[in-house]
This record gives sequence, structure tokens and C-alpha cells, in this order.
Amino acid sequence: MHNGGIGGFMQIRRKLLSLLSDECYDRVQSVHSDSAVAFAVFMHQLGCGVTPRTPNDLRLVMQRTIDTIVATQVRTLISLTNSKPSPRFALGYHSVMVLVKTWNLSA
Repeated sequence: MHNGGIGGFMQIRRKLLSLLSDECYDRVQSVHSDSAVAFAVFMHQLGCGVTPRTPNDLRLVMQRTIDTIVATQVRTLISLTNSKPSPRFALGYHSVMVLVKTWNLSA
């Protein structure tokens, strides 16, 4: 993402793109940019529509987008290393710790 980065992006890029509807995938201008792929996931969560949304709707969609990216990071890390998630791999320590606690994994 701009002013940041999606940890392990090269390892999760294809998995994130596979989540998109055809309509959203066709709108991705660059599959090499983490910000473009993250925005495509966000648009997919919106339904790729241009329907006006409330600020709260957009906040919830952004949270679902972040949750999707972090969950993909954690699943990928577990499959690559056959180990517990590392906070450094994901968007942020807090996001991973929430998933660790939700999935009853030990940190």
C-alpha cells in the first residue's frame, strides 16, 4: 500500500487476485503493485459497484479488506513454514495478534 507495504506480497499476490470477481480482476491496472491489488480487493468487497456508500460502510469494507489480506498472509505463512504466524509477516502486529487470538493459536 502507499506509504507502507504488504508483508510477503509476492507470496500472497496470486491468492489475493484469485479472490476477485472477473469484473474486479479486469479493472486491476497492475498486478505488480501491492496498493493496486489491495485496492482491487477493496473494490471486490464493495461489489465492484459505484453505488454511493456511507462513511461507515466504507470503514467496514476497509476493515474486511485488511482482514482478508492479513488472513491470507497468515494462511500463507503457515503453509510455507508449517509454523505459527510471525507478526513481522503481516500488515501489523495488532492485526496478526487478533487473528492469533481468534484462531486460538499461541503467539
